[in-house]
Amino acid sequence: MTVTGDADVMTPDRDSTSVPLFRALAVAALVVPQVVVLLVQGAAPLLLREAPLVLLALHPFEPWSVLVAARTDWLPFVAVVLVVRIVPACGGYLVGRWYGTAALDRLSRKSWLRRWTHAPQTASGRTAMVLLVLFPGATASVFAGVTGLRAAAFLPLMLTGLILGALLSRTLAAAAAGPVTALAGFIDRHVLLLGAAILAVVAIVKVLQRRRS
Repeated sequence: MTVTGDADVMTPDRDSTSVPLFRALAVAALVVPQVVVLLVQGAAPLLLREAPLVLLALHPFEPWSVLVAARTDWLPFVAVVLVVRIVPACGGYLVGRWYGTAALDRLSRKSWLRRWTHAPQTASGRTAMVLLVLFPGATASVFAGVTGLRAAAFLPLMLTGLILGALLSRTLAAAAAGPVTALAGFIDRHVLLLGAAILAVVAIVKVLQRRRS
């Protein structure tokens, strides 16, 4: 069963040929943040020391989000996470509505996610709702679009998931304040070395993934 609605103003007709620019913007909103997350890895240690909220805006995920949480107030932290992550989430939702399971196949690289994405047509809107709250992000957003979940349900559920995720990062930072502070201090002292090491690891992982695929 899918959850759909004729009054869903967020998504134009899938068969319309009059919205190529809008579709391109939706794809860009989904893809560009993922590219930025990849590119910012080497600069992350420096940004953590000099501009933690900028790092959060460019890479709003663990482990950097936990380290940033230890150095920022909760209100700007949650606000940055919401503003930055809701854009690709909306883009992913629209991509799912327009391009269906093909978008999920391109997006889902992890085996545990493929259990959900291989049969989205038989999944209910309730499954998408659970994923949006527990695993808010690109894959859950595309999945919600594929299953036909209405925008009126998608937006509050995605926002709920993002807020819970941001609060979890801050809870982890507070619960492990000592180790987190020590790790952040170590990163501050070895910015260049750690940046180069992270870039090398990312490059090796990408080469191996490309060879496997």
